[in-house]
Amino acid sequence: MELQDQTMENNESCEILERLKSGDEAAFTVIYNRYWDKLFVAALARLKDEFEAEEVVQQVFVRLWNKKSSI
Repeated sequence: MELQDQTMENNESCEILERLKSGDEAAFTVIYNRYWDKLFVAALARLKDEFEAEEVVQQVFVRLWNKKSSI
């Protein structure tokens, strides 16, 4: 990835986080869609149980939403 592309991606991520912080549900959806699979794969690799991995990932996103103003 080129430096310019990485800078643009970082700027977009910061913008999305700022929107989330102000309660923007669309920003939360972007984060959810961007990271759910990655978090699930990591949780599944560690827990070796699909149901538990899904539960953990859901808890992560619930906590993210509930604590959005302190990000």
